[in-house]
Amino acid sequence: MYINRDVLGKLFFAIAILIGIFMFICPLSNMMIHVDEYWTVSLINLPFIEGMRVAACDVHPPLHYLIIYALSPITHNSLFALKVISIIPYLMILAISVTKIRKDYGWLTSGVFAFAIGTMSIFFIEFLTVRMYPWAILFMILSFIYFKEVIDKFDRRSWILLTLFTLLGSYTHYFLLITCGLMYLLLLAHILRSPDKREKVKSWIYSVISLVILYVPWFLILMRQIGTQMNVTYKDMTLADIFNYITSFAINNPDFTVEMILLKVLAIIFVGFVIYLIYKHNAKYEASGIFLMFATLIVGVAILSVSFRPLEVRYLIAAIAIFWLSVSILLSKIEDDKILAILLAFILIFSAASIIITHDESLSRIDWQNDRTEFLDSINNNSTVMVYNTNFGYMFIHDGVNKTTEYSVSDTYFFDDNVKICEKIDQIIDKNPKKNIYLVNWKSADKSKKYVKTLNLTEEYFSGEVAVLKLIEPPHPIEDGDS
Repeated sequence: MYINRDVLGKLFFAIAILIGIFMFICPLSNMMIHVDEYWTVSLINLPFIEGMRVAACDVHPPLHYLIIYALSPITHNSLFALKVISIIPYLMILAISVTKIRKDYGWLTSGVFAFAIGTMSIFFIEFLTVRMYPWAILFMILSFIYFKEVIDKFDRRSWILLTLFTLLGSYTHYFLLITCGLMYLLLLAHILRSPDKREKVKSWIYSVISLVILYVPWFLILMRQIGTQMNVTYKDMTLADIFNYITSFAINNPDFTVEMILLKVLAIIFVGFVIYLIYKHNAKYEASGIFLMFATLIVGVAILSVSFRPLEVRYLIAAIAIFWLSVSILLSKIEDDKILAILLAFILIFSAASIIITHDESLSRIDWQNDRTEFLDSINNNSTVMVYNTNFGYMFIHDGVNKTTEYSVSDTYFFDDNVKICEKIDQIIDKNPKKNIYLVNWKSADKSKKYVKTLNLTEEYFSGEVAVLKLIEPPHPIEDGDS
C-alpha cells in the first residue's frame, strides 16, 4: 500500500478552499442568524463610545467589537459584510496552512489541518456566526505555533509574537486565558528542564509580566462581568453534556441516539490511538496540543460549574483547533501507510458526520429565523405596542417592528429615539387603549414577576431566549407594593 502524501495533502487543501468559497455563498442564499448575533449587530450599530460601554456590561472581552468598528467604514455594518468578517479568520488560517505549516511539516499536515478546521465539530457554523469565536481560533492557532517557535529557537522575535497573539486571544475570548495560561505553564516546565534555564526563565517572566500589565485594565471589567452572572440560573450539566464535551473535538451533538453513541465511542478510540502514536514517536509538541484541549475542558467545567453556568462547546472551539493542528502534525511523522490510512479514515468519518450535523443545524437556524420573521411581520403594524423589559429583548425584536409603538420600562440601555421610556406598565396600557400590547422578555426579570402574576397574558412567541407575551384583557389595578 502506497500513499502519496503531497498529492493527498493538496487534495485536502483544495477541498478546504472550496469550503471557504461555500462560506461566502451561504449568507447570500440563506442568511442564518443565531440569537446571540442580534446582540452583536445591535451593539455595533451604536456609536462607538456607547457600544463599548455596552460591551463592558457583556460577558465577553472587547476585541471582536473593536475589529468590527474598525471595519465599519468599509462594511457599513451590513449583515453579509459582518458574516464576511467572521470568515476572514478562516481565510487567514488557510494562508497560514499553505505557508508556515506546509513549510514546517509538509503538504499532508497543511491540507488535513485546513480541511479539519472547515468541517469538524462546529467550525463551519462558527465561521458563519457574527461572534468572536473565529478570531479566537485564529489567535489561538498563532499562539500555539509560536509556543513551538519559542521552544525551538528561544529568540526575541518568537517571544514577542507569542506574547502578542496570546494577548490578542485573551482580549477576544476569555477561555483563551485558560488555554494560554496552561500553555505558559507547559513552557515554564520545559524551561526548568533545560540547562540554561536562568536566562530563559527571565524571558518567560518578562512575557508574563507584559501580559499582566496589558490585561489589567480589562481584568477589572472581567471581575464585574462575572459578578453580574453569579445569580443567573442556567440548566444543570447532564451526563450527555459531559460525554459530548469529551468528544466535541470530532462530533458536537449531545443526543444519546445509537448513531451518536457509536460515533462518540469511535472518537474516544481515536484519541486513544493518537495518544499511543504520540508516545511511540515521542511527539511532545503534539502531546501538548492534546493536553491543552482536554485540560481546558476540565478547568473550564470546574470554573463555570462553581460560578454561574455550564460549559458550551463553542467555548472550547479554539482549543479544539490546536487539537486538530497537533493531530495533523502527528500525521507527518507516520511512516506506516496502513496506520496513516486508519487515521485518515477516522478523520473522514468524523468530517462526514459533522457535515451532516452542520447541515441539520443550518436548516434549524433557517427555520428559526423564518419563524421569527413570520411572527414579527404578523404584528408589525400601528395597532401594536411593544414593551421591553430587557435590553436583549429589545436587541432581538427592534429591527422587525418598525411600524409599532415601542416602550421600555428601563433607561439603562441606549435605545433608538423612537423607543419611549415609561417605568409603569399601567401608564403604558392607559396611553394605548384598543391596541394590542406585547411584553417582551418579561418572564426573565424578577422585578416583573408581579405583572406576570397579575396580568392576563398568553405567550405568542418563544425563541428559546426571548418570550413575547400578549396582554389579553385590561389588568386589575397594580400597586407598586404588590408582589
